[in-house]
Amino acid sequence: MHRAGESASLLKSQLSRLYRFTFLLLLTPAGSLQAETEESLLVMLQGSPVQAIEAAIDDAGGLITHHLPIIDAVGAELTRAQLEAVIDAAPMIGRVIDDLAWEPEPEPPIDPDCAFAGAIELSWQSSETRWRLFNKGDRDVGLSRIELSWPESLGPLRAATLGDITLDEAPADAATEVTWEDLDGVVVKARSEMDLLLRFSSAPERPPSVQSAISLEAISTPDCRASLVPSYDEPDNDSYFPTVSGASSLHRLGVTGEAIGIAVLDSGLWEEPDAIARNVRGELRVKGRYDAMTGHEVEVAEDESGHGTHIASVIARSDPTLRPAAPDPSYRGVAPNAHLIAVKAFGRDGTAKLLDLVRGIQWVVTNRERLGIHVLNLSFASRPRWPY
Repeated sequence: MHRAGESASLLKSQLSRLYRFTFLLLLTPAGSLQAETEESLLVMLQGSPVQAIEAAIDDAGGLITHHLPIIDAVGAELTRAQLEAVIDAAPMIGRVIDDLAWEPEPEPPIDPDCAFAGAIELSWQSSETRWRLFNKGDRDVGLSRIELSWPESLGPLRAATLGDITLDEAPADAATEVTWEDLDGVVVKARSEMDLLLRFSSAPERPPSVQSAISLEAISTPDCRASLVPSYDEPDNDSYFPTVSGASSLHRLGVTGEAIGIAVLDSGLWEEPDAIARNVRGELRVKGRYDAMTGHEVEVAEDESGHGTHIASVIARSDPTLRPAAPDPSYRGVAPNAHLIAVKAFGRDGTAKLLDLVRGIQWVVTNRERLGIHVLNLSFASRPRWPY
């Protein structure tokens, strides 16, 4: 950091030159004044006309990285000395954000005493099912109790193992519930997982749907709980988003998003599943792909995390709902005949840069008529840091 006197002097000097404008200036990391002068900063400069700001950046020897006329701004890489020269040469600058390389503070650590959880879905093979327990913390977690109940259709429970430990207490043939309490010494190691295997007398007719009829909870020491979540009755045959939102009623009236373009600014798009790549009639419907991280239209907006594909599936998945008694016709996406435009701004780790997000929005607005874009979907959030 600058010493206090230097910081006050620098800020006072800048404000005196830009007194009629808003000016946001956050100082650079620790180091000598000479090192700070030479360090390259990622900045956003906002004002009008933008062309004059860009000319000042070029004259100062900086590198323009983002053209953002949608907010009268430009992104650039500048040293501290170059930034000051640009500010002096371009009095129309109304806002300077010079800490865009800032990384957020890490999320609070997981409570080490309650750092375990269970998988959200049971894995079935014939009459045997597996529930995986995860210890996400840095300490071993001891288990004290497991509670289980199940529907009569599965018949008696024949065997149960937790990791390599056989759970001794077996319920009577007529029972549909059991509790294991003598679990002293059963430990889920730090940063590891353990399987609870249950073998019933009968295999379920529809394994995904039977999960709603099973109650399963693991309790650790101290009293922290991992619980199996219920499922929908027909998770393989219905996404349930259109039903919950009311879109399935519109499907019956022929309202399916026909001729509506939806841009999804996210992590990209996997186009292999036909239900995403094609509309109800089997026609290809991805009309554009843009990588906001590089600033170029691309042939494939590769989705490295899966989130963008998930969101696009909720929006426009085109395969029909097959759940018995479901509205007919009804589809698993809200707008199954809409066409899609994939805009990639998020990488493998699920984070994005502010300037890339604005550049993605800029591209959508610029190309909305060419690609028939009517809707822009932004399914992300951030802790407040900058005006944009």
